[in-house]
Amino acid sequence: MLLMAKWAERQYDFEQAQRFYHDFYKQYPRASEAKKALYNAAVFAELLEMNKIAFSLYDTYLKEAKPSREETRAVMISIAKIWRKLGHWGKMTATYRALIQGSHRLDEKLNYLGEMARQYEKGGKIAEKAAILTEILRMSEGMAKFGIAAPYVAEAKLQAIFKQKEKYAAIKLRFPPEDLIYLLKRKEKGLAKLAAAYDAVEAVGVPDWGVAALFEKSEAYDEFVRAYRTLQIPGKYQGEERTEI
Repeated sequence: MLLMAKWAERQYDFEQAQRFYHDFYKQYPRASEAKKALYNAAVFAELLEMNKIAFSLYDTYLKEAKPSREETRAVMISIAKIWRKLGHWGKMTATYRALIQGSHRLDEKLNYLGEMARQYEKGGKIAEKAAILTEILRMSEGMAKFGIAAPYVAEAKLQAIFKQKEKYAAIKLRFPPEDLIYLLKRKEKGLAKLAAAYDAVEAVGVPDWGVAALFEKSEAYDEFVRAYRTLQIPGKYQGEERTEI
């Protein structure tokens, strides 16, 4: 039966493979290959969108197969994804939170948050994803490598620039000259900070978000140039005073 399962797998007949692996485990639960057969049956059930069966098999695997820490982690991530497919968002979140709480490594915690953000994105949960991005931003401070969470770190950094961008855009150049000088300095300082924030997004190393950051940075520079060039000198300034301006 195990040979039949492996043969079906090689033929890409995953339905047959899933059934044969499951049958093998049920008939020979103490065989040396039983643990692997149970896991394979769960994986193929998940692949075939047999979500309730996959959940049941993964649950059995956790209880009976004595999995290693890495195996447990992989199974729990799969279970979290199944909860999402079944629409049980609370249970999905609880599963990821349990993984985060059980981890002692910051990069691993960040990866779990990245996985959670990905599931919220797939489910169209915009507000929930935004909250996770904020959490990712806080957790990733000072880190240089971000693993699978890198796209979400980059997105979180770009999302965080929005208020800074609004604050910069709100600085409007105007006369009299003393106000103009002050506002120009403020706007230049704001532009420098904005450019540095966009550079930090690019530094994460995710091409799509890097391009988006580069585009927004160029827009900010363009806005500065346009603000200066379109500034109208009031008619009350004439002669030498106007020339000096």
